[in-house]
Amino acid sequence: KSFEPMKNGFKQEVAKITKQDLEQAENDLIERVKKECQQLLEQELIEKQDYYSFREEIETEIIDKFSLATAEEEKQEFVFQVKANCQTLLFQKKFIEDYVKKVITEQDQQLDDEKNIVQESLEINYSADNIDLDSGQIDLSLNVFARTYSTINETVLKNALAGKSLTEAEIFLKNQSKILKANVNLWPFWVRKVPQNIDKTNIYLRFSPVN
Repeated sequence: KSFEPMKNGFKQEVAKITKQDLEQAENDLIERVKKECQQLLEQELIEKQDYYSFREEIETEIIDKFSLATAEEEKQEFVFQVKANCQTLLFQKKFIEDYVKKVITEQDQQLDDEKNIVQESLEINYSADNIDLDSGQIDLSLNVFARTYSTINETVLKNALAGKSLTEAEIFLKNQSKILKANVNLWPFWVRKVPQNIDKTNIYLRFSPVN
């Protein structure tokens, strides 16, 4: 009880952190960090040109979250931190290409016809039937297109052409079952026959473009 008027008092508003403030900060940051984490991982995947990756199968996990303030604490501002981890599966393109080439060549060997793959024609489309990030395993379906050509023994061919005239060489090549079309050029212009020295003979293989 005061027997005289109160003096020197004051009135002010004090900022206070509420539970709702902390919850809102947590939800907003989780959403933001997930997005930024995925963007960083996607950027890394773009730079890995030698790998196949599955950007649509990125898994994001919040691994830590904490606030440096508590509810009902008198503060104008507070810090809330969230940490996330993103992961997906990727594998080297060369691994799949080598596997596909092996399957194709093995099939050709079963047909008793040794063939090579026209590298520029090789197309591999894949889809993931099942991705298990925990075990690091993936089930793939491959749709493959490739053109092949019968293997040509260039040494044998050069020896067979040695000493032949331009006409004889062209006729000989056109009669080879593995050759669709042949063009023979002798150089310099005064040369009339294919050199006996096979080291002076060059063979270039050309493949028609894929339609």
